[in-house]
Amino acid sequence: IFSGLIADRMNRWLVIVTARSFSVMVVTVVLLLVVTDRVEPWHLIFTSLALGWGMVLEIPSRSWFIQDLVGSQNLVRAMSLDTITFTLGSILGPLFAGLFVEVTGFNGAYIFLLTVYILSLIGFLRIKGRSTRPSNRTVPVISNTHAAARAIQERSTCRPGNRPTAMPR
Repeated sequence: IFSGLIADRMNRWLVIVTARSFSVMVVTVVLLLVVTDRVEPWHLIFTSLALGWGMVLEIPSRSWFIQDLVGSQNLVRAMSLDTITFTLGSILGPLFAGLFVEVTGFNGAYIFLLTVYILSLIGFLRIKGRSTRPSNRTVPVISNTHAAARAIQERSTCRPGNRPTAMPR
């Protein structure tokens, strides 16, 4: 809920760039720990949580930014492409990571991962969207949070145990 509020109220481009820069820093720290042979399990747990927090901030802003970038006429196609690439990355990422670790060791795998993060950040820095401004709505955060909680209670598709669906029942 709060990351959606951030996407609504802040410059989405800046949120995405900040989250990706944070991810580059986290992966750099892990690479340095791996290269110096000082990595401990708690380092990996903490950095995994940190990368997850960065994704929690980035994903809602990225979704809105896609709409800002392509407009409503191409939104379905753009979001479909985003979903496909995210899903393929989730499926193929672990496979290629395992292959990289096997072939190059952890050092090579983290160097490759850091390179991908840096290229992603550079690529995003080159994107010029139609609008990087937040929405003009000025609803207080608490009101938005209560409205979101009411919407979850009212919609059966949002309740725990129900499969999410795009179609109303």
